[in-house]
Amino acid sequence: MGPDFICLGAQKAGTGWLSQCLQRHPGLWNPGHKEFHFFDRAEMSTELNQLAATPRKVVLRKLENSSLDINPSLQESILKSKIITFEQYTDLFGNAPSSKKNLGDNAKIWSNES
Repeated sequence: MGPDFICLGAQKAGTGWLSQCLQRHPGLWNPGHKEFHFFDRAEMSTELNQLAATPRKVVLRKLENSSLDINPSLQESILKSKIITFEQYTDLFGNAPSSKKNLGDNAKIWSNES
């Protein structure tokens, strides 16, 4: 299924505020975490032959505590492998009620250039 949209922004550009506003909207839904950092951590895995990322520690903790609103088998799979594939990333948004749009992921853009 995947997110319906992704918010992109630079660090300190208001993406946290935007995320808070969107999370309050009654027609939007998210799985319980605003920044999965999939796209800024993803690399092509030759072993898996697909895009994959190592989850941040905060995401792993939420998975361990079952505090994300996701399918239990998906949760178990990510915890076991300690990676999130692109397919699993899109499945993170699979529990959205049909009456609501998926609240997309916030992705910060980091740059070392000035």
